[in-house]
Amino acid sequence: VQAIEEFAQEPNLWITDARGLVVLASEDALDAFYLDHPVQDLAVVGDYHHIKPLLEEQASDNRCAVAVLSVDGARLYRVDRSGAQLIQKCDLPERMSPSKRIPGVQFRTQANAGATRGAIFHGHGAGADLKKKEVAKRLRAIDEWLWGQIDLVVGMPIILGGVTYLTAAFRPVSKCPNILDETIDGSRLTENDVADHALEIMASAARDAFEKARRRYLELSRSEEHT
Repeated sequence: VQAIEEFAQEPNLWITDARGLVVLASEDALDAFYLDHPVQDLAVVGDYHHIKPLLEEQASDNRCAVAVLSVDGARLYRVDRSGAQLIQKCDLPERMSPSKRIPGVQFRTQANAGATRGAIFHGHGAGADLKKKEVAKRLRAIDEWLWGQIDLVVGMPIILGGVTYLTAAFRPVSKCPNILDETIDGSRLTENDVADHALEIMASAARDAFEKARRRYLELSRSEEHT
C-alpha cells in the first residue's frame, strides 16, 4: 500500500495524453501502464494480478485501416470506434503512361462460372474497358502509393475494400504488411459502409483474440498454482 501511495504522489504522473492507468502491485514490485482509452475504476486484492480486464481491453482494440480499391485509384481510411475517417486519396490518370509502365506484375483472377475469357474491369469514368495488363499496372501503382502512406496507419491491420476481383488481384502483388484475409466487398462503398464492415471484421477478430488470451491466462494460472 505504501508503494502505491508514493507512486500516486509522483508529480509527473498525470502529465500525459493517456486516458487510463493500470497499476499492478505486489510485495516485491510495482508496474504501471498507461492506456489510450478510459477504464472502469477498480481495485482488486488477491493472490494474483487481476489482468482479465486488460485482456478484454486488448482484445477489443478495433482500430484498423481500410484501403478501398478501384481502377481509378484508392481511398485510405482510418477506422476506430468513432467511425471511418478518410486520411488520403489516390487518383490515377485515365490512362497509365507507357513510360511509367510497372513490369513484373502477375495478374490473377478467377473467371465466373461458364466464362471462357479473362476478366475485364470497368473503371468509373475511364471511358473504356481496362484489360488485365492495364489493371495490373494500376494495382502496382496503387500499392506503391499505399506503401508511401504506411506511416499513417503504422501497426494497424489493413482491410481491403472494393470489387472481389480487384481485392483478390491486389493481394499477391502488394508488399504492404498486415493485410487481413477478410475484405469489404462492393463497388460503391460509402464511409458508413467502410466503418460498419470494418468494425464487424475487427470485432470477430477481437473475439478470437480474447478467447486465445483467456485460454493462455488460464494455463498460466494453473501452472502457477502447481509451483
